[in-house]
Amino acid sequence: MNRAPASVWHRPTHFLAFGLGSGAVPFAPGTFGTFAAIPFYWLMSELPLDWYLAVVAVTFVWGVWLCDSTSRDLGVHDHSGIVWDEFVGY
Repeated sequence: MNRAPASVWHRPTHFLAFGLGSGAVPFAPGTFGTFAAIPFYWLMSELPLDWYLAVVAVTFVWGVWLCDSTSRDLGVHDHSGIVWDEFVGY
């Protein structure tokens, strides 16, 4: 288990990569990241399909950079607290 660094609460890129802080939970961060993504899915589910797909595509591409940047800053490849993929995947 990787402990969440303090930078999650001070750096916007880390805060987002950690799923608005949900990935900082010390156990089952991916599960908590999925729970945190549910309200965003409910809001997006009202969008027309083309807008919905555009949002998913943009958050996916942006998320690749976001997670890579955070991983490099932390010096840990695929830190368990990085749950942006749960947000986009949900």
